[in-house]
Amino acid sequence: MRTRPPLLSVLPLLALAGLAPGATVEVTIAVGPPSGIDLELCQDLPIVSGCDSDASDLVGSVLLRIDETAGTVELLDFTISTTDSLDYVYTGVLSHVDATAPTVDVVYVGAGPTAPAPITAGSFTVPDVPVNLVGTAFVTGTILGAGNVDETIDLSTFGPFTADFSATLTPIAGGYALDGGFTFMETTTGEVLGITVTTNANGDIVLAGQGPSVPAACNPADLNADGVLNLDDINLFAQAFVSATPPADLDANGSYNLDDINLFATAFVTGCP
Repeated sequence: MRTRPPLLSVLPLLALAGLAPGATVEVTIAVGPPSGIDLELCQDLPIVSGCDSDASDLVGSVLLRIDETAGTVELLDFTISTTDSLDYVYTGVLSHVDATAPTVDVVYVGAGPTAPAPITAGSFTVPDVPVNLVGTAFVTGTILGAGNVDETIDLSTFGPFTADFSATLTPIAGGYALDGGFTFMETTTGEVLGITVTTNANGDIVLAGQGPSVPAACNPADLNADGVLNLDDINLFAQAFVSATPPADLDANGSYNLDDINLFATAFVTGCP
């Protein structure tokens, strides 16, 4: 049997209205040109050593959570891909080696959101973002006119690595524009013709784009799911509690009592993420 305490036990919740935090929104930034990657690969091969660079536009998305009242941003996810192959040439004495990476993905490999970073004058820096490169570089050629090279480099062996992500956020109609990026310097080793080879990857990544903002998922006290905790949510809880309907049964035990009131009050004061 569903039970509930008197309505008078719910009314004191109205006093919490002054504690309601501001809006938290999630923004999916669609990135594209001028977004791009400039990747230098330095090879240390027998007789053939040196560095070469190539660049490509990038497309993909970056997902952010912005607390517009606290003035902070969290990085939730991103996946960005090259639109062109990255090609490299290394030459030496009677030697010529080509390396080609048809597609390179730059992905966020964190276990969850980053810690909130303060936004100052529209700019922010999220430190130590876990990143990985996904893709394969195909290495072919000859060394000293005799030994044939036919190897692959798994770009994921460069990471996961961490890099600071710095950017600016500009409010636009219905959302935000992003302009930023990060740099990295990583090293991996492999074998070519049975000889250990060191490859250094030095990259600059530029991310630019814009996207709409939507209310972020809040908590059980956000009964109208608008990303804001305010008097509207208190009224909805009171109505559901009086009518003994599920939105007010926060512990999902079929009863409507002080436990539900306490859970609502705690969630309301905690605020949106």
